[in-house]
Amino acid sequence: MSILEIFNKPIDPTEKLLRELGCEFERRPDGMFIVTGDIDLFKKGLTSLPDLSAVIVKGTFYCSGNQFTNLTGAPHSVEKDFVCKGSKLTSLAGAPRTVGGSFYCYLNHLTDLIGAPDSVGKDFSCHSNRLTSLAGAPASVGMTFFSYGNPLTSLEGK
Repeated sequence: MSILEIFNKPIDPTEKLLRELGCEFERRPDGMFIVTGDIDLFKKGLTSLPDLSAVIVKGTFYCSGNQFTNLTGAPHSVEKDFVCKGSKLTSLAGAPRTVGGSFYCYLNHLTDLIGAPDSVGKDFSCHSNRLTSLAGAPASVGMTFFSYGNPLTSLEGK
């Protein structure tokens, strides 16, 4: 590859976004990005998440206080906490498949948990939503499952 080709090579949109967010990251040969710290999108006025689906977050992912209704574009996985409380979520579609710490999706407008992570290492907190059942709940929660403050008519999950 010539020097001209190197300088004219377009930047990957995910790489560009991570740079704009000031994240430290590395790119694996398979195309996944590893963010070594946190990603903070708290109260950014977002109506949708940027596409971070090729990102593994070693820290915590914060996206509370925004206007999006689903988690499409969320990171592939988060090793610490995933915090999406107090937003306009009506669906967990797009959530990471695994969260090593806690998953906080309380104070939203959820009616079910379909799309929730399969595995949460610590707490899963979905209290104060509009849940009538626990359909879609994680298969594995390492510590506490908080679901109070919902009009639950069934405790059946997955």
